[in-house]
Amino acid sequence: MISIAQVHEILASQQPIDVKFWKEDGEVVHAEGVVCTSSYFQNNTANLRWPESGEIRKISVPAIFEINNQEVAL
Repeated sequence: MISIAQVHEILASQQPIDVKFWKEDGEVVHAEGVVCTSSYFQNNTANLRWPESGEIRKISVPAIFEINNQEVAL
């Protein structure tokens, strides 16, 4: 199990990651090989880029419950 602080470190590395997070409607998203292009610690969000499509999505960091097959302590 890893902490939110460790999640921020992983996101800041800008290496490809596998991540699972909840959307606002409660749906679970499993993203494989995404790269964090930027993160904002003040509002606790991160921009993730999907490699296949190049799409960038802003997500809430507290919505992440698993990163690189490690559960995140909420």
